[in-house]
Amino acid sequence: MEINPLVFALPAGLDVCGSVLNFAGLSILTTSNYQMLKILAILYVVSFSTLIGSRYSCHQWIALVLVVGGMVTISVRDMTTVEHSVTVGIAFMVVGQAFHGA
Repeated sequence: MEINPLVFALPAGLDVCGSVLNFAGLSILTTSNYQMLKILAILYVVSFSTLIGSRYSCHQWIALVLVVGGMVTISVRDMTTVEHSVTVGIAFMVVGQAFHGA
Protein backbone atom coordinates (compact mmCIF):
# COMPACT_ATOMS: atom_id res chain seq x y z
CA MET A 1 0.00 0.00 0.00
CA GLU A 2 1.51 3.27 -1.12
CA ILE A 3 0.58 6.53 0.59
CA ASN A 4 0.36 9.76 -1.37
CA PRO A 5 2.72 12.30 0.28
CA LEU A 6 0.28 15.13 -0.50
CA VAL A 7 -2.01 13.72 2.21
CA PHE A 8 0.33 15.31 4.75
CA ALA A 9 0.43 18.72 3.07
CA LEU A 10 -2.66 20.18 4.77
CA PRO A 11 -1.77 19.11 8.35
CA ALA A 12 1.82 20.24 7.84
CA GLY A 13 0.68 23.60 6.44
CA LEU A 14 -1.69 24.13 9.38
CA ASP A 15 1.09 23.29 11.82
CA VAL A 16 3.51 25.72 10.17
CA CYS A 17 0.93 28.53 10.17
CA GLY A 18 0.06 27.84 13.80
CA SER A 19 3.71 27.78 14.85
CA VAL A 20 4.51 31.04 13.07
CA LEU A 21 1.53 32.79 14.68
CA ASN A 22 2.36 31.35 18.11
CA PHE A 23 5.96 32.51 17.96
CA ALA A 24 4.86 35.94 16.75
CA GLY A 25 2.55 36.09 19.77
CA LEU A 26 5.36 34.92 22.05
CA SER A 27 7.55 37.78 20.89
CA ILE A 28 4.87 40.25 22.04
CA LEU A 29 3.43 38.57 25.16
CA THR A 30 4.82 37.70 28.55
CA THR A 31 5.71 34.05 29.01
CA SER A 32 2.95 33.50 31.57
CA ASN A 33 0.31 34.79 29.17
CA TYR A 34 1.79 32.73 26.34
CA GLN A 35 1.61 29.55 28.41
CA MET A 36 -1.98 30.27 29.44
CA LEU A 37 -3.00 30.83 25.83
CA LYS A 38 -1.37 27.55 24.74
CA ILE A 39 -4.20 25.88 26.68
CA LEU A 40 -6.60 27.32 24.11
CA ALA A 41 -5.84 24.36 21.84
CA ILE A 42 -7.86 22.19 24.26
CA LEU A 43 -10.95 24.31 23.62
CA TYR A 44 -10.55 24.00 19.86
CA VAL A 45 -10.01 20.23 20.00
CA VAL A 46 -13.11 19.76 22.16
CA SER A 47 -15.14 22.02 19.85
CA PHE A 48 -14.06 20.18 16.71
CA SER A 49 -14.51 16.73 18.28
CA THR A 50 -18.08 17.50 19.39
CA LEU A 51 -18.86 18.37 15.78
CA ILE A 52 -17.99 14.81 14.78
CA GLY A 53 -20.05 13.25 17.56
CA SER A 54 -17.78 12.88 20.61
CA ARG A 55 -19.50 13.08 23.99
CA TYR A 56 -18.00 14.44 27.21
CA SER A 57 -19.10 13.96 30.81
CA CYS A 58 -20.28 16.75 33.08
CA HIS A 59 -16.94 16.69 34.95
CA GLN A 60 -15.03 17.21 31.74
CA TRP A 61 -17.20 20.19 30.74
CA ILE A 62 -16.76 21.75 34.19
CA ALA A 63 -12.98 21.32 33.93
CA LEU A 64 -13.01 22.92 30.47
CA VAL A 65 -15.03 25.89 31.74
CA LEU A 66 -12.61 26.38 34.67
CA VAL A 67 -9.55 26.22 32.42
CA VAL A 68 -11.01 28.61 29.84
CA GLY A 69 -12.21 30.94 32.62
CA GLY A 70 -8.68 31.16 34.01
CA MET A 71 -7.27 31.80 30.57
CA VAL A 72 -9.79 34.57 29.87
CA THR A 73 -9.10 36.17 33.27
CA ILE A 74 -5.35 36.31 32.64
CA SER A 75 -5.80 37.58 29.08
CA VAL A 76 -8.26 40.34 30.02
CA ARG A 77 -6.02 41.43 32.89
CA ASP A 78 -3.03 41.72 30.60
CA MET A 79 -5.01 43.53 27.90
CA THR A 80 -6.20 46.18 30.37
CA THR A 81 -2.93 46.76 32.23
CA VAL A 82 -0.30 46.60 29.50
CA GLU A 83 0.25 48.40 26.18
CA HIS A 84 -1.92 47.90 23.10
CA SER A 85 0.47 45.47 21.38
CA VAL A 86 -0.53 42.75 23.87
CA THR A 87 -3.94 42.60 22.20
CA VAL A 88 -2.23 41.86 18.89
CA GLY A 89 -0.16 39.12 20.53
CA ILE A 90 -3.27 37.56 22.03
CA ALA A 91 -4.97 37.64 18.62
CA PHE A 92 -1.95 35.89 17.07
CA MET A 93 -2.12 33.20 19.75
CA VAL A 94 -5.88 32.66 19.38
CA VAL A 95 -5.60 32.15 15.62
CA GLY A 96 -2.41 30.11 15.95
CA GLN A 97 -4.01 27.74 18.44
CA ALA A 98 -6.98 27.34 16.10
CA PHE A 99 -4.55 26.05 13.47
CA HIS A 100 -3.00 23.67 16.00
CA GLY A 101 -6.40 22.49 17.21
CA ALA A 102 -7.52 21.69 13.68
